[in-house]
Amino acid sequence: NLYKFGTPDQIHKYFEKIRKGQLYGLGFTDENKSGSSIDMESNFTKSYLTFSKRFQGISGYDLLVFALQENNPAILGLFVVAQRDITSEIIHTEGLRRIRYALNSGHVPMSQVDQIVILNTRRDLARIQQIFTDSRLGFPGMSLGQLELLERLAREYSENRLIGTTLQKDMAVPQRELESITARRIIIQAIYEHSIAFLDQNPDTLRLAAVASMIKALSTEYALLAALTTAKLGGGDSFTAGTKLSLVNDVWPFTIFEGNNDMLYSQAGRSFARSLLYDRELPGGLFDRSRAAQNLFPESKIVIDRLTAVTKNIELENLWGQIAARCLALGCLDKDRLDTRDYTLATELLNLEIQQLGLSSVT
Repeated sequence: NLYKFGTPDQIHKYFEKIRKGQLYGLGFTDENKSGSSIDMESNFTKSYLTFSKRFQGISGYDLLVFALQENNPAILGLFVVAQRDITSEIIHTEGLRRIRYALNSGHVPMSQVDQIVILNTRRDLARIQQIFTDSRLGFPGMSLGQLELLERLAREYSENRLIGTTLQKDMAVPQRELESITARRIIIQAIYEHSIAFLDQNPDTLRLAAVASMIKALSTEYALLAALTTAKLGGGDSFTAGTKLSLVNDVWPFTIFEGNNDMLYSQAGRSFARSLLYDRELPGGLFDRSRAAQNLFPESKIVIDRLTAVTKNIELENLWGQIAARCLALGCLDKDRLDTRDYTLATELLNLEIQQLGLSSVT
């Protein structure tokens, strides 16, 4: 947001601070409000910026605050507020231990804040939506870190957990569970790397809202599934305070932050309702349909083709969004850049899930 909306002087000023380790939280959602740009009590006048932002991650540092103009709620401003001018009430959460959350509020003279941009909630609605699009596109980076941690913890435990005379890692069912964690890590890493490569060349994210929603939803869903699997493999040991079940509490909230995953899948399902999810003649793009076609199994294509012809309803839109997200992921898996085993684990998992989703649409 600083880079997109700031002046060259502001970009230089704040990026120099970031390079030196300064952190900046983003305060969008108001206390007791949804994450809406038009349903917000935080406001600014010529004299003061008044705000109350809830569940604001990276609390305790300077804050980028969104607020509406007091007498003209069609005007949305973005301001940098120094930590000294913010009152932070730490929220004691069940999970989310690795990021400090707080209720951040302030009543600050405008002379003490730095105005970054003024937007019109009607005319600039697409640019405001882009703020969420950019945020959702960044989720694979966080989810990848969570998955790497979970994979390491699960493998370390399985290599030392002796059940009878056999290590857990050498038992058939736990082995498949471990492989599912690894497969999900490989998939999210591929999405992360593919997204960075694409966005480096195509920084304008204005038309990527539906794709960003799928990327956010799938990456956080996979992190949660891996956390649950890691806890399951830990058995009774997972109940010890601060261990594997607590990791589930750490990961789960991200499936609802920045948009509930079910809602995001349904929105994506509507966006791609009549679109082909694979096509060998459509290479490139963030959603590479040509590579998706190469990585889809024949059985998966049958599922997609059958559902394309079905009249959509709310439930089917959600399923279609979940399938579309997995096709997008298949489009990120480059066979030439992956180890054969990793490629096989990832493509088999995605195709299996597509076929299972197809079966659930029948039942």
